[in-house]
Amino acid sequence: FLFFCTFGGMKLFVFAVWCLVAVAGAMASEDGSCNVPDPQKQDCGYIGINQQQCEGKGCCWVPEGQGSAVPWCYFKNGPSPPSPP
Repeated sequence: FLFFCTFGGMKLFVFAVWCLVAVAGAMASEDGSCNVPDPQKQDCGYIGINQQQCEGKGCCWVPEGQGSAVPWCYFKNGPSPPSPP
C-alpha cells in the first residue's frame, strides 16, 4: 500500500499486496502446520468429507489422488489429537 501511495503505480501496489499475503501465509504455516509427511498424516475426516467440512474442523485438506491410501483430510502438525472416550 505504501508503494501505491508513493509511486501511484498499480503494478507496485499489486506486488506489495502479493508480498504481504505471501509473508502472512508463511507465518501462519509455522505453527499448526499442514506440512506433514505422508506417513505421519492422521485421518481427521470420514469417507465423503469435502474440503469445506474438513477445514471447518480445523484440519488440513490436500487431495492425494483417486485411490490413495494417504488421508486427504488430516490433523495439523502439532500436539496429537485427543483420544476418543
